[in-house]
Amino acid sequence: MHQARLVGLEQASPSVRLFRIRCDVDSFYRRAGQWINLARELDGTLHTASFSVASSPTDAGTIELAIKHSTRHPLTRWLHEQAQPGDSVLISDGQGDFIWEASQPQRVVLIGAGTGVVPLMSIFRAIAEAATVQATLLYSISSPEEYLFRDEIVRLSSRPGLRHIVTLSQPNPGWQGETGRIGEYLLRRAGLDQQTLYYLCGPQAMVDGTSDLLATLGVPTGHVIYEKWW
Repeated sequence: MHQARLVGLEQASPSVRLFRIRCDVDSFYRRAGQWINLARELDGTLHTASFSVASSPTDAGTIELAIKHSTRHPLTRWLHEQAQPGDSVLISDGQGDFIWEASQPQRVVLIGAGTGVVPLMSIFRAIAEAATVQATLLYSISSPEEYLFRDEIVRLSSRPGLRHIVTLSQPNPGWQGETGRIGEYLLRRAGLDQQTLYYLCGPQAMVDGTSDLLATLGVPTGHVIYEKWW
């Protein structure tokens, strides 16, 4: 674990807070799409939790986390209710096999729901920087207020080869975009073929249902990459 400190906090939605964390060691290592362990001592007990990283690996020693509020875990509660810039924490190197590398030649479709968009943003940002492949972000939200990274997603999608599709899963009379859960229609809009890599992250029902549907539609199993947190 590496010594680090909070350098920025921002309320991203009614339930999600953004945290920017600076690690002061040159050896800190991660790849696009990975998660890290974060730890801090609270009331004499060291608490640890795992969080996906939203920022691109090119951000050097700074990472961005988007964390949903929860009262069940002491560390998450502290981050939302007490944490302030300058507070110290411990962080691990990047963990997990949910990764994208610039050397991968295939087109990419990133499919997420809720805070499942967080590691997908790391990949979307990295792809935008690399400018080596085409990518589509397919993102399901429960309400317009929970649309994370809205401005940046729109900005990045103006670049050649990048685009996004956002669908609202719950009825809302003011919503002008796509509606409904992720299904065959939206997958075909995002781009459906046997060469594309599909990254899935979100609630279990979405990930399991979408992966089964992709298989039914002829996508090879090896081209579907999962991130699950249950």
